[in-house]
Amino acid sequence: MSSVSHLLVMDFEATCWDRAKPPPQADGGKAPRQEIIEFPCVVVETKSGTVVDEFHQYVKPTEEATLSEFCTELTGIEQPQVEAAQPLQKVLEDFVQWVSANPKLKADDFAIVTCGDWDLYDQIRTETTRKGFVHLVPSWMQRWINIKPIWMKATGNEKATGMAGMLRDLDIQLLGKHHSGIDDARNIARIALKLLSRGAVFQCTSTWPAGRQARKSRAEEKKQKQTKHKAKTDSFEVGGETGQAVPSAACEEACVSIVSSGSA
Repeated sequence: MSSVSHLLVMDFEATCWDRAKPPPQADGGKAPRQEIIEFPCVVVETKSGTVVDEFHQYVKPTEEATLSEFCTELTGIEQPQVEAAQPLQKVLEDFVQWVSANPKLKADDFAIVTCGDWDLYDQIRTETTRKGFVHLVPSWMQRWINIKPIWMKATGNEKATGMAGMLRDLDIQLLGKHHSGIDDARNIARIALKLLSRGAVFQCTSTWPAGRQARKSRAEEKKQKQTKHKAKTDSFEVGGETGQAVPSAACEEACVSIVSSGSA
């Protein structure tokens, strides 16, 4: 198990619709699936406890080009912003290149942090698979640290909560707009820094599944979660999250552990 010098905090935003107003039906009578429309990353230096860099691009949806009024109201993202943007494949390539060229980010010396498993497990994995360029997702984006169980262990809370709830619990004021991807990433970074200052252990919680696991239907996964007790990892409990939470012992070689001592 190794430590890393930087955390890459990511929080995608995607197309969405009000449940009371179903999305338009595409050819074949199927409603469109979610597409990423905002791709942010905030880089935290663990040693200094500071934010040192950011990546941010909007993304052009290609399956349902028109944003719903609900989506714009929720995220603050407007139609001209996505129309002027590049599609996900190009934005993903830009991001991978940005990480590779960033002198602060050396191979095997950073880890991704998300608030839940939706961003990397449910969304980018399924969308890139559906659109035919999943091979462009690097291995370091296929494993990550879900900050929710980190917060649960550090604070003694037995039930996971969202970003806003963690901010309130840690007495951190929410900055910007909730559900703006870049603002949410900045706020999650502030949560991570607060937890690091308290000596919290940041450890790999989740990875993409392989083999037969990858072919499990979402219905099977949901059923399994409803009947399965919380899974214990080396450092904290993981349970009730969207996606496939892999105990740290199962991905020890691929993942990292970070311990930062200090005062709150």
